[in-house]
Amino acid sequence: FDLNDLGLTARFESDGAWADRWAYGIEIHRESVDSFKRRYDANRNFTSVDIQGPLAADASYTTIAAYLQDELQLDDAWSLIAGLRAERIEVDVDRTEDPDTGLPTAFTRDYDSVVGSVRALFAASADQVWYGGLSQGFRAPSLYDLTSLDETSVSESPDFDLEPEHFLQAELGGRGRAGNFSWEGAAYHTWVSDIIVRNPDAATGGDVLKENADGWIRGLEASLAYAWTTEWSTELSGSWMDGEVDQRLPAPGSQQVRRPITRLMPLQARLTQLYQPETADWWAEAYIWAVDNQDKLSLRDERDSRIPDTDGDGFSDGSPGYTIVGLRAGWPVAAQALLTVALENVGDVDYRVHGSGVNGPGLNLILGLDLRF
Repeated sequence: FDLNDLGLTARFESDGAWADRWAYGIEIHRESVDSFKRRYDANRNFTSVDIQGPLAADASYTTIAAYLQDELQLDDAWSLIAGLRAERIEVDVDRTEDPDTGLPTAFTRDYDSVVGSVRALFAASADQVWYGGLSQGFRAPSLYDLTSLDETSVSESPDFDLEPEHFLQAELGGRGRAGNFSWEGAAYHTWVSDIIVRNPDAATGGDVLKENADGWIRGLEASLAYAWTTEWSTELSGSWMDGEVDQRLPAPGSQQVRRPITRLMPLQARLTQLYQPETADWWAEAYIWAVDNQDKLSLRDERDSRIPDTDGDGFSDGSPGYTIVGLRAGWPVAAQALLTVALENVGDVDYRVHGSGVNGPGLNLILGLDLRF
């Protein structure tokens, strides 16, 4: 398939009448896609042409959006940020496969949304800031959602009647420092409405059906750093996420159940030791990245060939955890040039990021040069 994206983005900022700061702009994108699929027999002789490849044979996806945000300083400690975004998406599919008849068909869809957000910041002191916010989100079905004939980890059929996804997220967090310590953290909860889920079509096999469903996601993110000296510092960071969404058991029962959201991020932490000498510009660090196993799987995940099946029963059991050790260093070789070297996965661990189709790289040496002008 081929995908071409022509876009225009314009952003402006200006001062308001109440010592506030306005930001506003527009975003316009037009994506054009075409795909094909030709079939050959075992002797590589051409046999037939399908209606489409992995997604629509001929389609366009146009997004037009405008946004407005105001940042208002209420007093020395409190500030308020509020914003709105209006968006229209137009889908024009000229040729795709009808999942019911198997014949070529065409259709159009339009999606409109207005979402808002509000965030309050409180500067408790020069070294401590707290914030809280409430924000909406919107995602229209993509051409992949509407027209895909994907046959990678699972097999799915087009669905022209999917509804847009809606989100509402509440977030609380803060950051600060005290002496040699610095820290930051955040907690969030997201209410999910009409998220697009893939459900198994039958008790066996890899075919899935798509539908809209409701659910929730919540999580924590935190980091703590300590400067042992002016040259040595250590940082520990971590994240945790949980979430569930309505799903449908395969036929013949087809009951609706609440299961973990697909490809749920596992618990993970990262410990970094940094050395940056006072009398030189170079720096070096060593890190340990530890990821827990993830066996909270959606119904779709259980059919996903990208997630290991350890007992051989045809259903995925989850991704095992792993621990990766790495080294990095950087030297500013000139005023606008930075040379970096990294030795990743020093232990040559065989691992796979949850939901990925390939294992992560083994022992890996990377040299980089960053030039700025």
